[in-house]
This record gives sequence, structure tokens and C-alpha cells, in this order.
Amino acid sequence: MKITLLGKAMFRYDHNGRESYRYKLQDKDEKNQKMYFLPDTRISMDEKYVLAQKRKQEILEKADDIIKWTDHAGSIASQIACINRGCSIYGMTNDLMEMMRNMEKVILKMPFYYELMSVWKAMLLAYGLMEQEEISGGAPSEAHGGEDPEWIIRLAEEIRKHWDAERSYHENCEEERRKQQRKEKENKEQLKGKDQITRAEEQNRQFREKCSESGKEAVLVSSASDHHD
Repeated sequence: MKITLLGKAMFRYDHNGRESYRYKLQDKDEKNQKMYFLPDTRISMDEKYVLAQKRKQEILEKADDIIKWTDHAGSIASQIACINRGCSIYGMTNDLMEMMRNMEKVILKMPFYYELMSVWKAMLLAYGLMEQEEISGGAPSEAHGGEDPEWIIRLAEEIRKHWDAERSYHENCEEERRKQQRKEKENKEQLKGKDQITRAEEQNRQFREKCSESGKEAVLVSSASDHHD
């Protein structure tokens, strides 16, 4: 980070890409040295730069972790599918960022940036990850000078309606599936109970037949014994 800051502060490049050295020796008289701060802040530009680099690194590390979708994918095939899903989402974001960066008309870069931010904020608002108060109070729609709060709220409402319909459909399907599973389980238990009753009745019948045959044999033996006497 120190090397980065030194390089940033000590060199500049002209329109032809030529590098020039711009380091100025510090004044030995410390009374003439002043730290420059932006209005309403006590953080220097160098400190802001370090914080920005730190934030970028944290976001990249989180993206590297979350892009795999889940920690419990299971099989290799499932892991591949999960990674591809994450890459699809981040890949589309990269495509939009690259489009913005490569715009020939520089004047359109910031409007396009706010366009992307408005869409993403509308999604965050629709999915409950942002409060409406966080986007209100911006520039009016006619100003074309940043995010459009009114459009963000309208778009968020459309996204929310669509998601509510999708969520309800899949939740209802899941509930029907569980009901069907419970019904099948109950039917199996009923059949199992009937089968147990049938087997018990069959065992009881066989037992009675065996007892009856044993009784007949006992009578025959007794009769034969009486006849012999």
C-alpha cells in the first residue's frame, strides 16, 4: 500500500502517456506545512484512498466466497452448477461495468452509472434489503442529474409484485408436495395396519385349525385307548 501511495503521489502522466516526476521536497519549516482536508471531513485524500482500496479488497474477497452459491453443494456436479450460477450473476455485472467504462461518449458514463445504481437499488428495496427512506430526497426526475427516486420506487414496486407472485407459486407448490407426501405416508400406514390385521387374522385362523386338528387327534387317541381296554 505504501508503494502504491508513493507512486500515486510522485508521478503523473500526460495525454501521450509520458511519465513525469512531480515530487516536491517538504519544507524544512514545519510551520509552512499544511494538511489539506475536504470540506466537512478530517480524513485526507491519501487516507480516503487507502480506505477505498481496503473496501475493494473486502468486496472482492466476499465475492470470491459467495460466488460458489453454497457451502453444501454436495456432489461435484452440484458444485459446478452452483459455481456457474454465481458466475452468471457476477458476469452480467461485469458486462455492464465494462460497457460503462468503454463508452465513447464520456458524458454518458455517469448517467449510465446512476441508471445501474437505480436498478440495483430498486431490487434491494423490493427484496427488503433497503428502506425507502434511504433513497428518498434525491434529484427530481426532470433533473437527469443522478438517481431518480421516483423511478426507483416505481420499479421496486413492479419487481416486488413479480417476486411475490413467483414466491407464492413456489411456496404453494411446496405445500402441495408436502401434503401429498403426508397423504401417501398416511395411506402407507393404513395399508400397513390393514396388512398387519390380515396377517394376525391369518395367524389366528391357522392357530385355530392347528388346535382343532390337535383336538381331533387327542379324541382319536383316547377312543383307541378305550377300545383297547
